[in-house]
Amino acid sequence: MIIRFNAELTRQDIFANGNELAQIMGKDKDRKGKRVYIRPESEELYVTTFRNPVLVTDNYKIGNLRPELRDTVFALFTSPVKITEYDGVPLRFEQRKYPGVWGPNIDTLIFCKALRKINLNGIKRAAEIGSGPGFISKYLLHKHKGIKKMELVDINPQATECARENIKDRKAKFAAGNGIDYLKNKKCDGRADPL
Repeated sequence: MIIRFNAELTRQDIFANGNELAQIMGKDKDRKGKRVYIRPESEELYVTTFRNPVLVTDNYKIGNLRPELRDTVFALFTSPVKITEYDGVPLRFEQRKYPGVWGPNIDTLIFCKALRKINLNGIKRAAEIGSGPGFISKYLLHKHKGIKKMELVDINPQATECARENIKDRKAKFAAGNGIDYLKNKKCDGRADPL
């Protein structure tokens, strides 16, 4: 599923994509009427919109949908792969692939929204401590081309692997460990610019 937020976080659009089209949305026939079980992840179908979202997965708002739509949206949220997209930056997250790692939450998106209002011109290096799946770093690298080095540190090595999978930018450097120790030991080649 794709969970797409607009830049102001006033709109959350839900899409089914890939195999969900056949498995959940009933789009299980090709143009010739032949049964289709597998669809490319790039195929998507709009399902519904939530206005002024307060959570990424808002069970209360989902529960208020008409019954057939509610059941569809709940089924989509059980999908193993979720793509969270904010302000044009997507992050693909596979549930249970990386133990102890969670996809982006609404706080992450609110932080990125706040970053939109800060002049980051001149920032060349930054570090994200407690990076999780790496959405904030991916967002910064995508939106602020002047950043030359982004260091992601998380105490959970699984989070480091998840972030590495999601960020293919050569400017990103990954480390597993205690963020404070990492900065104290200057493993980040000196100091990162403060955000």
